[in-house]
Amino acid sequence: MPRHFSAILLVLLLAALAAGVFHILTLCFESGESHPPCSSLRADPLGAKAFHDSLARLPGILVERNYRSYAKIANPEQAAIFFFGETAEGLRNIPSGIVHELESLAASGGRLVITLLPSQPCSKDTSCQQPDAGKKSEKKAATPENNPSSPSGCPPCKSRKKKGTRGLNLDERWGFRMENTCEAPEKKSTAIWTVRNSSHHVPWHSGAWFEPVKPVWKVIARCGGHPVVIERRLGGGGIVLSADSFFISNEALLLERQPQLLAWLPGAKSRIIFDEFHLGVSESPGLAFLIRKYRLQGFIFGLIILAGLFIWRTACRFVPPPDDSGEIQPLATAQGQDAAAGLINLLRRNILPAQILQVCHREWRRALGHHPPLAENILLQLDQVVEKETHAPPPAKHPVAAYNAIREQIHAHSSRAPLWNRNNTPHTSHRRRKR
Repeated sequence: MPRHFSAILLVLLLAALAAGVFHILTLCFESGESHPPCSSLRADPLGAKAFHDSLARLPGILVERNYRSYAKIANPEQAAIFFFGETAEGLRNIPSGIVHELESLAASGGRLVITLLPSQPCSKDTSCQQPDAGKKSEKKAATPENNPSSPSGCPPCKSRKKKGTRGLNLDERWGFRMENTCEAPEKKSTAIWTVRNSSHHVPWHSGAWFEPVKPVWKVIARCGGHPVVIERRLGGGGIVLSADSFFISNEALLLERQPQLLAWLPGAKSRIIFDEFHLGVSESPGLAFLIRKYRLQGFIFGLIILAGLFIWRTACRFVPPPDDSGEIQPLATAQGQDAAAGLINLLRRNILPAQILQVCHREWRRALGHHPPLAENILLQLDQVVEKETHAPPPAKHPVAAYNAIREQIHAHSSRAPLWNRNNTPHTSHRRRKR
């Protein structure tokens, strides 16, 4: 009993361990912590799942996620494509093929919305300074040229293409410069948005800002006098750049919700695509993808069971292993069956027990047909025995007794059969005795 109790306790502990590991993995999968920040698959404060689900509940709005190349997006002229959580370094060096695909989406009528991860200022502080309304014209961004006594003493972080990279510099291609303020903040920063002829104060958590080089850009929001959100037309669509992504995060929608700004992002598009491809979340059409697509989980589970049974069959020997003592076993230890045993097994497989007597009767009549004198004497008796046994009720049926009775009658008559040949003439040996 103690041994069985220990085994049961071990099984319960292993089951509890497996359940705990499964629960932890489920929590990690549901929260989306394995995905990058600003991903629409992430449900923690750093993700954008709340924004995605909110738009999906609006009537007349179609919300999708993109996991493939941008060239495979169908009907981009009706879509607003969100690229949330891009890094400043990634925006500076985008592969030329992706740049052409993005420009093709915008030129065909799509609206590209690109937001950057919050960038910290060059100083040790974490946000840009927001000057008072009456002092906006007096203060400028602190640089080594106009503020030599800057706490950090570092120049603005202008975007420059690194040597050896194969990407295109969007700063030069699209006509803007990306910089980073070096001012030390004195209070929480705020960006002023101008949307539909109305201004909104939005908390800002990034020290980066844009400087339009070409007049095609329109400033939408400023933080500390610097443009932080800009927009331009490109072909039949447009491009929106934002230096911060905090306002679309789950935390912002809970604590600092900005519905006017969020409603402005898609523009007039009724189809919204949250791009996950630029975050490294791609769709790989491998074996697991095909199994989920065609619902082959049951088939795979059956194959695993068959494989387990095959391994168990080959691992467990039902026949004792050969003796390794080195003695030669006699050949008689493995003998097969003779022809009679094989015939008996064949008859048992093809003739039912209730039909044995009728089959034997049919064979007897065919065999006795070669002995007319003998047949005339015993065929009538055989028919009577078989008829009686066939019509007898089940409790009174005794096929073995009937078979033995018929066999005795045939044996009794066959002992006298050699005295006559088939032509009803005396046997040769009998004629010799008379002579």
